[in-house]
Amino acid sequence: MIVFRLVGLWIVLLAVVAFAVDGTKSVAADRIITTSLIEQWLSISETSYAAIKNFFETKIHPIFWDPVLTTFMSAPTWICLTVLGSAIYWIGRKRHTKNPYIN
Repeated sequence: MIVFRLVGLWIVLLAVVAFAVDGTKSVAADRIITTSLIEQWLSISETSYAAIKNFFETKIHPIFWDPVLTTFMSAPTWICLTVLGSAIYWIGRKRHTKNPYIN
C-alpha cells in the first residue's frame, strides 16, 4: 500500500508544479490563466492522447470517454491532478483496526 501513497504524493506534487506554472503565466499576463489537462496532455504527446481516447472508445465505452473523462480533463491541470493524487493516496491509506475487546 505504500506504493499507492507514494504515487499519490508524487501526483499531488505535480499538481503543485502545475499550479505554480499557471500562477507564473497569470502574473506575467496580468490576468488569470489556467491550462486544462487536455491542453497540457496534447502539448506533451498527441499520440498518447489519441491512443487513450481510442482505447476508451473501443474497449470500455464511448460514453465514458466523451461526457465523463473529457469533462473532468477540461478542468485546470492542478485541480485534476490534485483529485487524482488524493484518490490514489486515499486508496493506499493505512487502515486502523479497532480492537473490540477494549472497553
